Amino acid sequence: MRRVEGGWVRVARDRADRRGRYKVVLDRPADEKWVVRAFSGGVRSGRRTVSPAPPPLKGPPADACGARVPKSDGTWWECSFFDEFAGSALNDNKWLAQETAVSGVANGTSCYLKKPWTIGVANGLLRLSAQKLGTPFTCKSPLADFTTDRASATVTTRGRFSQAYGRFSFRAQMSTTRVPGAHSALWLYPNKHTYGKWPLSGEVDVAEWYSALPTRVFPSVHYIDGGNNVHTGQDATFVNVSQWHTYTVEWSPTTMTFWFDGVKVYEHSWLALAPLLGSQPFDQPFNVVLTQAWGGLWNAPTALTPNRVTMTVDWVRVWR
Repeated sequence: MRRVEGGWVRVARDRADRRGRYKVVLDRPADEKWVVRAFSGGVRSGRRTVSPAPPPLKGPPADACGARVPKSDGTWWECSFFDEFAGSALNDNKWLAQETAVSGVANGTSCYLKKPWTIGVANGLLRLSAQKLGTPFTCKSPLADFTTDRASATVTTRGRFSQAYGRFSFRAQMSTTRVPGAHSALWLYPNKHTYGKWPLSGEVDVAEWYSALPTRVFPSVHYIDGGNNVHTGQDATFVNVSQWHTYTVEWSPTTMTFWFDGVKVYEHSWLALAPLLGSQPFDQPFNVVLTQAWGGLWNAPTALTPNRVTMTVDWVRVWR
């Protein structure tokens, strides 16, 4: 029976089994509170109150990048680019593979190649590998061909996607090597050299890893302030960089704020050398770049360096 104004009304009836058990299922509006009791053979139970169902929990709205992230002003970041690396090959509509034969850009004495063993996509992952080959080869270049036994891998969104300001995030694993020689980077580079060649037009290294310092990952901002061409956060350390970690930068007109696994590790507000003013040079669209290269100088390969090093990327997401 259900309690209503003026008395009790029957809402359901069932026959108990030999042990006195019964089960009644009712359709009740989720937003109504009911007071009910059972009647059997002239005996009535105590009253029970059935409260309205709690409202469903509201998570952040989702878009192509997944669950949206709130901004500091209470609004939401809006997805502008993403890649989950589905399929079996690099999506050429989103990425351009760096090739020394086309661009003339090299990784020191290493050749950028687009090969299945340098750039591979499978099982929802992008793998970028640098490899030392058993036999030297001729690296073609429009600047000048050269001979090398090392290949490297870089992909960029140049010509496909670029953006000024926003939130740029990567989920990645660095190589398992713990000796000098490997250099991995998740970074942003100007779409055009509006203010001059590097570093005048800027560069943002969201996460840069050198295997000579295997537990440290560096966020950096490159530009000219009259004294330095780079400002770097020194405090981000990991027990194991070859596990999955998320590397993020939030880029505003005044500040670069870096977050690793949701923890703020570095913040930098720039003041570029005159004649640059205000947000310059970081007021122009930048491309997204992913690189697995060989190291140089104090991080150069040694006899102990593996012949193959790989950075694995689970996803890339950008919001505006």
